Amino acid sequence: MLTDEWLSVFVPVGVLKQPDAWQPLGAGVLFHTGSCLWLLTADHVIHDAGGEHVAVLVNHHKDGMVVVDLTEVHQQHDVQWVRNPSLDIAASLMPSSPDWNIKAATEDFCISLKQILPSMPCYTVGCPYGVATLDQKRATPLVLDGVVSGVNPDSRLIYISAPTFPGNSGGPVLVIRVPYDPGGSLVVGRPTVLLAGLVREMALVQANGSSHAAPALHLGIGVSIEVALELLKSEVAVAQMEKLGLRA
Repeated sequence: MLTDEWLSVFVPVGVLKQPDAWQPLGAGVLFHTGSCLWLLTADHVIHDAGGEHVAVLVNHHKDGMVVVDLTEVHQQHDVQWVRNPSLDIAASLMPSSPDWNIKAATEDFCISLKQILPSMPCYTVGCPYGVATLDQKRATPLVLDGVVSGVNPDSRLIYISAPTFPGNSGGPVLVIRVPYDPGGSLVVGRPTVLLAGLVREMALVQANGSSHAAPALHLGIGVSIEVALELLKSEVAVAQMEKLGLRA
């Protein structure tokens, strides 16, 4: 089961069509490093925004949902997206306020690709098909479950059976790790819910050369969180932080 803290790590990502018209595009993950709050998402979500202002929905303790115009923040502070198009990861420094009801993941709650095993239960958190929220007063995601179907260490991709749809891109892939060591002893204080990666795409795998009609295999594909961690430690990301007087 996911706690409210994990659900608060998610934010819907979209564009401002007009000053008061927000349109969802995908999802994002709030991530904390040092004194910096970052938004992580899929690079193609930012690409799909075109020239529109990229904005996210966050929950306000008193005012319900508020729209945060990241493009406006970039222009005011002379910062930009940190992007890796080839691996489909993008990151932006994120403003914060004590009035916002948000949480952020940290590296302590991430899991490396080599620790992820097929059959691990997993969840995706996002807004498939542009469903930004089910509660008109709060930005609430849809949670879908499945298992890790496989991993590819070379491409650094995670394959999952949890359903993924347009609008899930950039949202978190969360895996569940049992709190036991290989000998069956309970490891006290060991996190059981971990951030494994970000949703990248869905894939429909068709049978080849079969004389019988076979259903397509539906897999969700995520990129390892290790790729995002490397991006946040890159020279471009460090330069963005230094420009604002922040530390990694």
